[in-house]
Amino acid sequence: MVLTAGTRFMVFDAKYRVARANIRDAMESAHLYQDSLRLGDARPEASLLFVPHAEQAAWMSEPVFHQEHRVGIHPLSPASPAALPEIVRTFLKNGEESAVGTVS
Repeated sequence: MVLTAGTRFMVFDAKYRVARANIRDAMESAHLYQDSLRLGDARPEASLLFVPHAEQAAWMSEPVFHQEHRVGIHPLSPASPAALPEIVRTFLKNGEESAVGTVS
């Protein structure tokens, strides 16, 4: 899934992995998105993986990690809180009002 705001965008990918080693393997996808996807000349603001829970790789779900590396994980399951990751809230706040919320 891609969230766009003007010429800026974020990439989200659902992974059904919870073990630390499996989450670390899945991070290859997020890094590939960061290295290869472009909208014009812009690379993604962030590439986040949705995982059932982040207990085995909690550091990758921290806002500081997301901001520093532009990749990370966010727990998303029926049992997890519905809050958006901080990096998404910041992205939406700073987006161009006319295009914020476009999801494809």
